[in-house]
Order: sequence, then structure tokens, then C-alpha cells
Amino acid sequence: MHDFHGLRPGVYIVRIGKQLSGKKLKKRLAGAAVKLRYACISQVSAFQRWRTTIDAGRVLIGSIFVLLFSVILLVPNSYPSAHPALSLQSVVGIPATVILMMSLLVMFGLRFHSKLYDSTARLSLIGIVATGSVLGMRLDNWMPHRAGVMPIGWAELAAITTAAAVITLMIDARTALLCSATLIVFGGFLNSAHGPGHVACAYTDAASLGSALIAIYSFHRLQSRAAIVKGAFTVVITNAVICMLLQFACGQDFGHIGRALLFTTVASSGAIICFFSAVAILERPLGITTYLGLLELSDLNRPLLRQFCLEAPGSYAHSMMVANLAAAAAESIGANALLARVGAYYHDVGKIRRAEFFIENQSGYNIHETMTPSLSAVVLTAHVREGLDIAENEHLPPAIKDIIEQHHGTSLIRYFYKLAASGTPENSCGSLEQRFRYPGPKPQTKEAAIVMLADSVEAASHTLVRPTPARIEELVETVTGNLITDGQLDESTLLIRDLTSIKTSFVHLLCGILHRRIEYPTSPTRTIEQVGNLRYSGGGLHDSGLFARISSPLPSEHETIPPTTTFADGAPSPIPAQASVPITPSRRSDR
Repeated sequence: MHDFHGLRPGVYIVRIGKQLSGKKLKKRLAGAAVKLRYACISQVSAFQRWRTTIDAGRVLIGSIFVLLFSVILLVPNSYPSAHPALSLQSVVGIPATVILMMSLLVMFGLRFHSKLYDSTARLSLIGIVATGSVLGMRLDNWMPHRAGVMPIGWAELAAITTAAAVITLMIDARTALLCSATLIVFGGFLNSAHGPGHVACAYTDAASLGSALIAIYSFHRLQSRAAIVKGAFTVVITNAVICMLLQFACGQDFGHIGRALLFTTVASSGAIICFFSAVAILERPLGITTYLGLLELSDLNRPLLRQFCLEAPGSYAHSMMVANLAAAAAESIGANALLARVGAYYHDVGKIRRAEFFIENQSGYNIHETMTPSLSAVVLTAHVREGLDIAENEHLPPAIKDIIEQHHGTSLIRYFYKLAASGTPENSCGSLEQRFRYPGPKPQTKEAAIVMLADSVEAASHTLVRPTPARIEELVETVTGNLITDGQLDESTLLIRDLTSIKTSFVHLLCGILHRRIEYPTSPTRTIEQVGNLRYSGGGLHDSGLFARISSPLPSEHETIPPTTTFADGAPSPIPAQASVPITPSRRSDR
């Protein structure tokens, strides 16, 4: 401590000021400078992320739809009280409002729903659906209203319902709710007038919001035709009830309420038709996978799957088992079970072109015994590329193509790699390993990762000699651990608890599939008479020897059956001559 006794007050104040400026003030300024620097760096990085996320193509898409919205909103209504004429205020104010609303939506999406901006197709879908909805809401203003014959908002109700249902099915429910709320705000611009037969705009907005909510609830997941019918009836009935209550709250008489019910039912039914039509038209060009599209692809009678079954039956049976495992695992963690099932159906479809090179399609002769390990690896890894070619020719959706491409990731073909590495120096094994890996990429989604796990576990399960629950559980743990150690699941969004649920579902299903059967005791050597009596005795085939020819057991090594020529064509009879076939009355004798 410095001694300031005997100094004048001015000098004392100067000394104190120097101390403060030399220590505390400098620290505070330095801290403020550091905070400002980090804030600037964070803002620059945020701007860079924004610039990479919103590329030029997406900015162009947004600008086009902003222009469309502005033009649609600027068109005068049929009632002059809303927009009497194009003025400077309307020409400037309405586009500025639209730009502000779109900017707020972009900011909200970047903060809380950033994955939406990863897909240009989804942004294009939102723009197309929103533009169509705004045009549909214009019908309320362009079509004449005569003394309440057409209640207000029926076209807006249909447009909002269609938009909410389409975006829910093709993207998700949160995006649909956000877009529906924005479209209702735009509808306020369009229905600001009160012409003949109109009610307050707030009632129309309430009806539209209720219709959007019920459409989102009804169509958020369609997994069967019954769900489609149920959702359609739910939307129509709920909209009718909402509009009836709102008309009653407005003081309308029963005649107006009846007409409101009629037009609301027609509008809701038209919205359902527009919904399915829009999904059918937009799904394939935009490459967005929906439940309806997956339901069509899950039909096992599709020509591609029938060809798969006929030309590569072993791989087809393997794919069916993988589909069951993947669907159960996806359902246990809340993933898209239908996408996992359908992706598993098609994940090995590339094996159609070289089915005999895969062991599940071989019948005793292994062609790889005559090939070098490197050539075998090239042939095996080629089925991924060939599967993508087949998927492209069959116009399969991108989600299925991703599963086909990613279901092996960059995993190692261990068997042929060990054969090749057995005579290779250790210093060159690192470069050799890359030649025995699949090209990738690694699974990017939960469904692709689940199909990879199910594929590996199902293939390894056939190596168990005496499958027991303990051995099956050990096998699942080993296969899953190898994939995790190899880094194949690093780029997927699976969590540790998800892996636990997936392994549990695999063990449960495999224990039921690979159960042991009771070994039936071998029957003693049959005599000729016993063999002759083992013919089918029901269904109308017992009168002919056809089924006996098929179903009679083959004789053992110590058993011989002398052929007889009881048939007119001289062919050996499958039934001995001494085993006579009793003639029983049948329907054939009545004809």
C-alpha cells in the first residue's frame, strides 16, 4: 500500500486514477475487446453457415415465390372495397410484407428446423403448394356471391386443408403447421372485404386453422388404405362440424347453416381429391418419398421383386428376413419402419445380374474357388453399383437408392481380404485393405444404419450350428460391435440407447426364427405294401395315381419296388400292382 499522507487532494486523485487505469480499466477493456472479437468471429461463421445453407438456387426459388405471392395479393378483388385500385402504397406495402414474412420464416427454420433447408426439393414443394393455395383462396374473391348462397371461406378452407395434408405427408407435421399458419395470414389479405354472404374474417381463419390441424392429425402417417379412408372421413366430418358451429355463432338461420354444411362438405371432399392428386403428381418429380409411395413399393408382386425371387431366390429370401428384422428394429426406436422394410426388400436387388456369385444362391458349386480374392471382391462389391443402376431404371425413390448404396458402407470383405493378406508383406496390408472395402458411403440415416445391422446379423446367423438364445445374443453383440469399431455407424444418427433397443429386437426375432425342432424318430423299413398304401386319400386326387407319383416316399437303400406297367402308355406305375386302389363313389361318376 502506498502512503499518500501529506499529498494534496489533486495529486492523490491523479495517483488513484493512474492505478485504476493501469489495472482494472485495462483488464475491462481487454475483456471487452476479446468478447467483441469472439462475437465478430461467431457472426462471420454464422453468416458463412447461412451462405452455404442458402445457396444461389434456393435464393432464386425463394425470390420467384415471393414475386408470385406479391402479384397474387396485388390483383384486385371482385369487391372494390378491398383493393379499389393499384396504388403506390399497395404496390410497395404488400411485397414488403411478403418479404418480411418470408424472411421471418427462413430465420425460424434455420434456428429450429435447419434440416428443411438441406433439400431443395422440399423448399420447392413448399413454394409450389403455397402458391397453389393462395391461388385457390382467390376463388373466394373472384367468384360471385349471391345473398349467402356461397358462405365465405369455403375455397380458403379447401386450399388450407390441401396444403396442410400435402406438406404433412411429404415433409412433416411441424412444417405443415408453420406453413398453414402463414397461409392463413395471407388469406387475411385476400378476404379483407365483407361482401354479400360474408361473415367475419376471424371466423374464416378459425375454420381454416381447425381444418389444417385435423388434416395434419389425420394424414401425418398413412400406412394402409383403411387409414386413408379414415383420415378422409375425419377431415370431412370435422370441417362440417366446425363450420356449422361458426355459422351458428354468427347468428345464421338454419337455411344458411344447411347451405354452409353442403358447401363445406363439397370443399373438404375437393380438398381430399386435390391432396391425393398433388401427391401423385409431385412425388416422383421432386424425389420425395411418402408412405403412399412406400406402400406401392412394398407390394411383393411388383415385376422387379418377382424377377428377384426367380433369378436370385436365396438373396430374395435373405432380403425378406432382413426386412422383418429391420422393420422391428426401426419400430422399437421410433424410426420409419415402412421405409426400413421397403429398403431391405430392394437392398440386394443388384445380385440379380450375377446371382451365382453369391453363396446364398449357389447349389454346391462355389465359383469363387476358381477366382483370385481380388477378383472375387470386385464381383461382390459390384452388386451395390448394379443395384443403383436397377433402381434408377425402375425409378425408385431417392430414399431407397440411399439404402441400396449405404447398406454396406465402407465395410471390409474379411474372408477374401484374409486370403489375399496371407501371402502379402505386413507393410503393404494397409493399401491392400482399401481394395477389399465397399465404396460407401457410410449410412447417413437411421433406416440405412438399421438395414446395415440387420443385413450383417442375418447373414451371420446362418453360421450358428446349434443356435441358442445365449449364442444368438453373443452373435448380435459381436456383429454390432465390429461395425461400431470399424466406424460404419459414425455418420448415422443412431444413439446408444437406440443400439440397445435394436439389438434386443434382433435377439427376440432370431430366437423365434432359429428355434430348434424336435428330431422325429426314424421309421422302420417299410414293406412294399406299406409304401403302396401311402397315397393321398382326400381332395379328389386319390382316384388317380398322379398324386401318389409325387407324394410317395423314395425307397431306402435296402428297399426295391419292382416297376409295373399298369398304365396304358407303358409308364411305370407308382403304386405296386398288388396294392389295389379301391374305387369309391365320387362326383366324377355323377357327371
